[in-house]
Amino acid sequence: MEFGVGDMVVATRDGGHDRQGLPIERPRAGKMYRISSIYEMAYGLGCTLEGLDPRPYKGYFLHVNKGKNAGWYFKPVEVADPEFTATLRQYLAETGVGERL
Repeated sequence: MEFGVGDMVVATRDGGHDRQGLPIERPRAGKMYRISSIYEMAYGLGCTLEGLDPRPYKGYFLHVNKGKNAGWYFKPVEVADPEFTATLRQYLAETGVGERL
């Protein structure tokens, strides 16, 4: 998978915590986040996410290379097809459906 700073991602699993329950703010599976930085760790990649405070840690797991936690913690958010999006917006504007939502 390819990730970059500024990309929208969705968490594939809940972010971990230590025995003290820290960090208090951590990613939740199924929720979307924007990557604000990516860095290398001895056992994989880490990242920070806009709006989440990982203190007392540097950030959150993006990918872990080995062990029971190995794998990706996020996946890219699929970008909508521009033509479909334009057609949907036009339909919503014409029917007024968007005003009722």
